[in-house]
Amino acid sequence: MNEIEIGTVLAPLAAFWVALEGFMKAATFANGMRDTIISGVQGTSKLTLAHRKTMFLDWRASMMAFILAAFMFAFIVVLLALDLDPNESYARYGVYGVVAFTSLGGILFAITGFFDYRTISESLAKGALEAQPGSAGAEAGRG
Repeated sequence: MNEIEIGTVLAPLAAFWVALEGFMKAATFANGMRDTIISGVQGTSKLTLAHRKTMFLDWRASMMAFILAAFMFAFIVVLLALDLDPNESYARYGVYGVVAFTSLGGILFAITGFFDYRTISESLAKGALEAQPGSAGAEAGRG
């Protein structure tokens, strides 16, 4: 293999690695934020309902950004693939694999985000009910 062929083979692998690292970090961040919002606890501090609702807004913006970033990365890789030599089909298949992986990642983030959204919303609604004066949760918290 000459220098150009090696670079053509390594480029899709590098793009795949970058995408995978990005997905792992984004998932860790989003899941940590989701867990904090649902539990109402961050470290040793108990969060107020207002703080949890604010974090929920941040979580939604982050999820939208992660999904958009996945599809933008796939689009950029497609644009780069247009410049590949048509005779180097093995490199093109690698690029298509990266595009499929990042697109699937964006789709999975959207699907899991939908279910997380519902779970967080239910948790915040329950927290709002418990915080109302005269509710069982508010009475238990007065002890």
